Amino acid sequence: MCLCWIMLVDDQCQPVTDELDTPSAGEELIMLVPRTPVAALSMINTSAVECNAGNAPHQSAAFYLSVLANLFPGLLPLAKEVLRETGYTVKEVTEDTAAQYHITLQGWIDVSTALAIFGQFALVIYKNIDDRSYTRSMQCRAAAIKNVAGVVGDLVPSGGDILLSVSTAKSIRTIVGRHSNFRAGLVKIILANRDGMSLLNSVCNHLAEIIGWTERQVMNELDGPSAGLSHALRQFEGGKELIMLVQRSPDATPSMIHTSAVECNAGHAPHQSAAFYLSALAMLFPTLLPLAKELLQETGYTVEEVTEDTAAPYLITLQGWIDNRIVYAIFAQLALVIYKNIDNRSYERFMLRRAAAIKSFAGVCDDLMPGGGDILLSISTAKNIRTIVGANGNFRAGLLTVILGNRDGWGRLNGVCNYLAEIISWTEMAPLQFMLEALCLTDSPVLRDSRVKHEVINLCEAYKRINETPYPQYFRIMHPTEARVTIAKSRFPTLAEVARRYLSELKNRVSQFAASSNGQNTLVNNLLSIHRAHITRLNRDGAYLPKVQGDDDISRAIRFLTTHDIDKAIRYLTTELTLTSRG
Repeated sequence: MCLCWIMLVDDQCQPVTDELDTPSAGEELIMLVPRTPVAALSMINTSAVECNAGNAPHQSAAFYLSVLANLFPGLLPLAKEVLRETGYTVKEVTEDTAAQYHITLQGWIDVSTALAIFGQFALVIYKNIDDRSYTRSMQCRAAAIKNVAGVVGDLVPSGGDILLSVSTAKSIRTIVGRHSNFRAGLVKIILANRDGMSLLNSVCNHLAEIIGWTERQVMNELDGPSAGLSHALRQFEGGKELIMLVQRSPDATPSMIHTSAVECNAGHAPHQSAAFYLSALAMLFPTLLPLAKELLQETGYTVEEVTEDTAAPYLITLQGWIDNRIVYAIFAQLALVIYKNIDNRSYERFMLRRAAAIKSFAGVCDDLMPGGGDILLSISTAKNIRTIVGANGNFRAGLLTVILGNRDGWGRLNGVCNYLAEIISWTEMAPLQFMLEALCLTDSPVLRDSRVKHEVINLCEAYKRINETPYPQYFRIMHPTEARVTIAKSRFPTLAEVARRYLSELKNRVSQFAASSNGQNTLVNNLLSIHRAHITRLNRDGAYLPKVQGDDDISRAIRFLTTHDIDKAIRYLTTELTLTSRG
C-alpha cells in the first residue's frame, strides 16, 4: 500500500521565501484557453506538456492552471487571481494565436487521458513535495488515477506516467498551493463531482479520498455559493471516430456478433477494440447499446454505427453465421473480462477453465476460435478492455443487470447467465467474504479482542449496508462509489490480514487478494495464533460452529453478527460494549 501524507500550508505562520522569478511591472503570463470545444482536449494536452517544458516558474504555473481551467471553466477567474496577485498580467491565448507565442499545439487526447492529467495535477498543490519520495509517491498515485480513469498506455509520450519533474512540482506547490481561494475552489469542484458512476466521478472520488478532510478549513474560507462547479466534458467534441457494428436485420445478428468478436482481437487501437467488444454484447442485448455508446463518447470519441450493408468501406470482412450456442459462449467469455483482474500469469489458465465451463452450459462442442482453441482475446487486448470498459461503472452495472435478468429459466442462455452470475458474485469483495467465512462464522475470539474493536464495528457496518441492498454479493459493482468507502480494506486491515493468512494456510487461497503484511506484524501474528488455537479446540470438540458461550455483550454482538442481525450487533458494539484490554 502506498501512503501519501498531506499537509496544509498555514498561510498565517510566516512569509514564504523562495527564489522564484520576480516580475517586472506589467510582465505578462499566458494561459491557454480554447476558442472552440473541438480544441479543448488538444489544449489540455498542450498545457500539460508546456507546464513541464522548462519555462519560468510562474509561466509553468500558468500552464498548470490552464489544464485545470480548461476542464473546469469555473476555475478560470480564480486561476487569473492567483497569477495577478503575484504581480503579473494574464493574456489568454487560443489555438488560433498559439503560434505567435512559439507554442506547438499537441495532438488530440481522449477524455480518459485528460481526466488522468487533471487528477495528477490536482494532487500537486495538496501534498508536500519531497525530493526523496516524490517519484515513488507520484508513480503510485498516477497508476491508481489511470486505473479509475480507464487510461491505456503511458501518460508521457516518451514513456512513464509522472507529468511533472520534482522541481516544477515544487514551484507550482509554492505558487498555487499557497493561494487558499484556489485550493478551496478546486476542492469544492472535486467534491461536487465525486458522486456518480462516470469516469469523472471516479477520478474525483479517488482524489477526495486522498485529500480527505485536510482541506476542510480552507474550504470554509471561500464564502458564498459554490459557483462554477460544472465541468466542460459535455462541450468537448470528439476528435476521432470509432465504429460499432450494429445489425440492420435480425438474421444478421449471429454473423455480426461473430465479426465483432474476431475484429475485437485483430490488433486495432485499444479504444476501437473496446468498441468491437461492446458491439458483440450490445447486439445480443440491444438495451446495452446506449450505455456502450455513452461509454465511448464519454472518453471523447464519436461513434459511427456500421451495419452488415456498410461494413465493406471500413475494410471489415463479415464472418460466417454461427448458431446461438456459440453466440452465448462468446457473450459469456467476453462479459467476464470486465469483472476479473487480468494477470499475465493466470489469465490463460483462468480463461481456459471458465471457457470450458461456459461451453458446457451453452452446449458447445467445437472450438470457439476458427484456428483452434477457446480463448477469444489475447491478454493484451483483454487488459485494454478491462481498463477502458471496466472503469465505467454504469456499463458494468448495466451488463450485470442484463445477466441477472436472464439467469432464471431452463434455456441455454439462462444456464450461461446463471453461471456468470455465480462467477461474478463477490467481485472485488474477497476480504469481506473471507472475514465472514474465517472469523464470523466460526465465532472467532479475534472478534472479541479489544485491540480490533474499531475494525469489528466497521465490519458490522459494512455487512449491514451490504445486506440492505437487493444483491449483496454484487455490492461493489452496483454501488461502486459507496463501496470505495464502506468496504475499503483499510477499514479493517488487521481482520482482513488474519482471515487471509488463515485461509491461505487452510485452502491455499493466498492469491485471491493481495497481502497487506509481510508476516512481521506482531498484532496480526498474535491474533492469528489466537484464531488457530480456537479452531483447534473446535475440531477437537467436533463442533465447527459452536453456540456462543456466556452472556456478555460481545458474545451477544457476535451472535447477532453471525446470524446477520446486524442492527443489534452494531448497537451492542457501539453502545453497550465495554472491553477489558488483553495483555
